[in-house]
Amino acid sequence: MDYPAIHCLSEKGYADFWSARVYRDFRLVDHISRTALDGIEKESTYRDFHPLLRGLDCPIRVFVGADKASPIKSNIEAIDLRNYSSAKASIKFIEFGKSGHMIFDDEREKAGREIGKALREFDELRG
Repeated sequence: MDYPAIHCLSEKGYADFWSARVYRDFRLVDHISRTALDGIEKESTYRDFHPLLRGLDCPIRVFVGADKASPIKSNIEAIDLRNYSSAKASIKFIEFGKSGHMIFDDEREKAGREIGKALREFDELRG
């Protein structure tokens, strides 16, 4: 969902930054607690998940926010798309033209349809 296949190391100030964000007239701390944000800032570590993608036996979809004018930009850059593709050729990228990072807020219906398609494909593969 609009992330590279890594877990990043959060920098000092991460919790303050996200606690202060407002999107579509909602404070982000209305959706995630300050305690959770503090925990992410304090306990996050870097981990690259690209090598693990090769071993996954299921449909993989990467949702990519493509709206360059969005107030909360996509977390995926061109290098991330190349890294995903080199890790597993069968990955499919789904672009969301009316979204930056906040895909479920901006294009909930399309996201739901795409998740449904992936689940049906997985069911067909599993027989």
